[in-house]
Amino acid sequence: LTAATNGLVSALSGGAGGADGGKGQPQEQRVAKRKPPPFKMLRKNLYVERRPMIESASDSPVCMCIYVPGISECDTWNCVNRMTWTECHPKTCPCGEHCKNQRFQRRQYSPVEVFDAGCKGFGLRASADIPENSFVIEYVGEVISYDTCMDRLEESVDENFYMLTLDPSECIDATKKGNKARFVNHSCNPNCETRKWSVLGELRVGLFSMRDIRRGEEITFDYQFERLGGKKQLCHCGASNCRGYLGAKRVKEDPPPKPKAAKKKRGKAKSKKGPVKEKELSAGWRNVEESLSGVMEAVAGAGTG
Repeated sequence: LTAATNGLVSALSGGAGGADGGKGQPQEQRVAKRKPPPFKMLRKNLYVERRPMIESASDSPVCMCIYVPGISECDTWNCVNRMTWTECHPKTCPCGEHCKNQRFQRRQYSPVEVFDAGCKGFGLRASADIPENSFVIEYVGEVISYDTCMDRLEESVDENFYMLTLDPSECIDATKKGNKARFVNHSCNPNCETRKWSVLGELRVGLFSMRDIRRGEEITFDYQFERLGGKKQLCHCGASNCRGYLGAKRVKEDPPPKPKAAKKKRGKAKSKKGPVKEKELSAGWRNVEESLSGVMEAVAGAGTG
């Protein structure tokens, strides 16, 4: 399995599919009788094959915000950095410690919890109401190259993988090391989406709410990955627009057919069937000769008069 732009490279975070089909109704509260498979909890990405980039204060973009308590704290889209999905540097932001555009750095996540999602394995749900356009959680794991990602997929015997595309050359693998975001399930009608932010020179991926999410509702996003061979993975999201299988392409509604313009019938002269008969041709020439003879006589008569 390989990833689309913002999708999972491979199958599932604890199971396939989301839960409520985007209707906004809280799920039935389940007491977790099972425990998730063991993994190492990470607070931030672990760079396996390279050193993380560290952006100096002098190289970081500086916004033009002016700190006004309760009015301007880099928390609106008037902040230039926020508009470009770039977090402010703590040493250069004009709002200083009051800056609210450092959510990845400060791990300012929304209240979420892991729960038993039944046939989907485990999932992540809101433990309190989450407003639209909120930063829900960062997708954290091991940052590896695309080649290493493919090697791990070939060598693994596990049916579940937790890999997310970071850029064309790197992926985030949360299979063995990650945070709670690894449990977020797929939905064909999700309530969250992934967004890639520049944080102190590094690209990082966060989940953001696309609408208001009620307490107890499962957190979901569209994996958007493509399946290359192998057995089809059923989708259990339950959405009205469910595509049936993970990796299946979205079905686009065909536009209504355009009314066909009435074709104008063009009249065509019908040619006579068969060759012209010799008698008809001779009679035609005789008529021409007689006409010319009459014209000549009239001219001659006019000249003598």
